[in-house]
Amino acid sequence: GGPEVTLSGVQLKLGTSLDTYSADFFQALSATRWTLQSELIIADQLNDEALVDALRHLGHEYGVGITSLGIAPAALDDLPPAGDLRAMGATEFEAVQNILHLQKISIPAPRSAINWQTLSHLRKKHEPVSDMVGWLADCLASRQPDWVPGSNGVHQA
Repeated sequence: GGPEVTLSGVQLKLGTSLDTYSADFFQALSATRWTLQSELIIADQLNDEALVDALRHLGHEYGVGITSLGIAPAALDDLPPAGDLRAMGATEFEAVQNILHLQKISIPAPRSAINWQTLSHLRKKHEPVSDMVGWLADCLASRQPDWVPGSNGVHQA
């Protein structure tokens, strides 16, 4: 079998345009380059074919998965907080999923190994990255996720 655990790096953008897509893409690539695969998630709908084609080209060239959630900006505030999703029943969760209009632009190309040098640098530079690595180490040691929600549903170290 394959690896028991994979680590995806995901950058979420509210939206992008022909003026900003390149900077948005390379920012996502830079932030996630240490992981086993990179993804750029764009909340907004992407209706411009030139923009979609440009993103698809970059995604394929650099092995980055790109997905639009297809959520109108006005509807973002209507979504439940992330921490509430784990507590939802199937019917509630399905209602949230029905708000999404997923558009898969490119799929991520898996990398063979974590870039430990980059991760080490990021860990020293950014406390949240260090906290995440500590949390992952704890979860791997106990062989299960340890969800300790804070007020925002995110693990508090």
